[in-house]
Amino acid sequence: MPRKKKSRGRRVNGEGSLYQLSDGRWCYAITFRGETKPRYFTAKDAEEAVRKKDEALATLTQNGFLPKKNKLTVSEWMDFWMNNYKVSDLEETGWESYENEIELRIKPHIGSILLPDLRPLDVQQWVNKLSKSGRRDGKGGLAPKTVARSYGILRQALDKAVEQELIISNPAAKKLINLPKIPKPKIKHMTVDDAAAFLEAIKDDYMYPAIVTDLMIGLRRGELLGVKWKDFDLNKKGTVIVRRQLIRKTSGECKLVERVKTDTGYRELQLPPELIAILKKHKQQQWEQKQKLTGITEKPTDSKVVAIKSRKDPQGEDLVFCWPDGRWYSPDHLYRHLQRLLKKHGFEKLTVHGLRHTYATSAVALGTDLSVVSNNMGHSVIATTTIYLHSDREREKAAAAKMGNALLKKPKRYTITNRITNKPKNMVRKAKEAGR
Repeated sequence: MPRKKKSRGRRVNGEGSLYQLSDGRWCYAITFRGETKPRYFTAKDAEEAVRKKDEALATLTQNGFLPKKNKLTVSEWMDFWMNNYKVSDLEETGWESYENEIELRIKPHIGSILLPDLRPLDVQQWVNKLSKSGRRDGKGGLAPKTVARSYGILRQALDKAVEQELIISNPAAKKLINLPKIPKPKIKHMTVDDAAAFLEAIKDDYMYPAIVTDLMIGLRRGELLGVKWKDFDLNKKGTVIVRRQLIRKTSGECKLVERVKTDTGYRELQLPPELIAILKKHKQQQWEQKQKLTGITEKPTDSKVVAIKSRKDPQGEDLVFCWPDGRWYSPDHLYRHLQRLLKKHGFEKLTVHGLRHTYATSAVALGTDLSVVSNNMGHSVIATTTIYLHSDREREKAAAAKMGNALLKKPKRYTITNRITNKPKNMVRKAKEAGR
C-alpha cells in the first residue's frame, strides 16, 4: 500500500482512521470487533472510502461475518473444492463427470474472475452463453439439461464458499438465475399387447432372456447388465436381489460397481413363475455353451461356472446376460441389438429405458398397486414412478365408459328407514296413526 500522506484528523477509538495516500487516493483503515488485523477500504475520494467501510460494517452486522481476505479465482476455488470436499463424495464416474463440466464449461468462461468479484450477472451471462453457443464444435448451444448440470456444479461450489466465509452470498443462487426450461422427455413405450407380440417374435434370439427380464421386472439398464447368478434364488424364494450395476465411464470403458443408483435401488424383487422358467432354461443353455468352449462335462453348479469363467475370462464374473465367454454386453450393444430386433419385426423405435417405462405402464394397467411398482423400480417416492406411467387410447376409452355408466345410469330408489325400528318411516307413521 502507498505511503500515508495526510489524515483528516483524529477519530474516536474503535472508529478507525481515514487518511489520504501518496497516490491521491483515500483509505479507511479499521479493525472490526473479533478481528486482529485491520481492513483497508480505498477509493478516489474520502466519502467513497467511508461508504465502503459503512457497507462492510452493515454486512458484518447482518451476516455475522465478513468474507475472509482472499484472491482466489473461480478456477482456483473449483479445484480446491473438488480436491477437498468432493474427493470422498463422488464415485469414479461422478468425479470424471464433474471434472469435465468444470474444465470444459466453467473455467474457460468465468474461471479467471476473482471469487469475491463474481456477481449474479456474470453467472447469468455465462448460462446464456452456454445455451446459445456452448458446444465445443461451435455448432450452437448446449441442451437445457446440460446447462442445468453445469450450473448445478457451480452453485454447489459457491454454496461451500459461503459456508467457508469466502463470500457473503452465493451469486449463483436459484432465485437469482434464469435457467433454460428443460422440456419434459417423451419416452416411447409399448402397450401390453405389443410387448407380448414383440416377445413372441424374438423368443429365439440370444438377447431374449435379457429383454423379457427387463419387461417383466423393470430393471435399469446398468442393473440388468450387472446382475449375477448368485443374485437369483430361482428354486425356493423365486427372487432376485438388485445390488450392482454395469456403468460406462467417460472414457467409454465399462466397469461393474457394487452399488446401485440410489439407496432405494438396493431391493429384492419377486419373479413371475414364467420368468423363472425362462431363466432356468437360459442358465442351462449358458452352461452348454461353456462346455463347448472348455470341454468340461461336469454337471452345472454355480461354483463350477464361476471357476471356468475365471479361467477363460479375465473379468472373472458370473453374469447372467453376457457373451458365451463371460464378457459383459456393453450398454451400446444392448441398445443397438434392440433397435435391430424392433426394426426386423415391424415395431417402432424404443430405447432400453423405454422397456422400463413399458414395465411400469403395463404393471399398473394390469392392476398392480402403484406402491408395489414404485418399490420394484427402486424409487424413493411414488411421484417419481408416475413419470414412467403412460396412458393409451383403449384405457382412456374404458375410463370414459366407466364414468358415463357410473353417473348417468338410472338411480336406485332408496327407502329411508327409522334408526330405532329399522322399518321404513312411512310404515312407522301409519302405525302411529292407527293407534290413535
